[in-house]
Amino acid sequence: MESLRAFYGAYGAEVWLGLAIALVVAFLWLLVAQIRSLRATRRYRALTQGVDGANLEQALHGQIARLDQLVADLQALTQQHTQLRDELAAQVHRLDEQEQQTAQHLSQRLDRALHRVGVVRFNPFPDTGGDQSFAVALLDSHDNGVVFNGLHSRAGCRVYAKPVAAGASIYNLSQEEQEAIVQSKA
Repeated sequence: MESLRAFYGAYGAEVWLGLAIALVVAFLWLLVAQIRSLRATRRYRALTQGVDGANLEQALHGQIARLDQLVADLQALTQQHTQLRDELAAQVHRLDEQEQQTAQHLSQRLDRALHRVGVVRFNPFPDTGGDQSFAVALLDSHDNGVVFNGLHSRAGCRVYAKPVAAGASIYNLSQEEQEAIVQSKA
């Protein structure tokens, strides 16, 4: 015991310093261990949240079951999305075809519509005043249609109609009627 007292007498301050350092290190190690333990406890509670008194294995099985259900729901939604996309593409294709048919039909009808007009006013009789007589040509895009000729005189007004096919008529056309056809083509 005497040697222990001699050792303590010679190195007492160093022993206390060593013990103080060991105590600080132990305290720091305990603090780090406590922080890690709290984190692990929080993670465990978050993992087992919603599972009453269940162990970790039951919680994991519940999470896996939820994940499997989510995967099945996602696959069903993907299948519905694909089906809806295909149906939409088919509808768009049908509408495009209908639009093309309608445009073609309207184009054909427009070709036959009388949309080219030529009007010539003239005075066929020198004894009447003004250009009261007229020739009107109404043609479609293929130069088919009709020419109206209205002759005004003191005795009355007479109107004549002549069919036109390809810019000509089977009836003789007057100079004014021919001029109205030329105007309608311009």
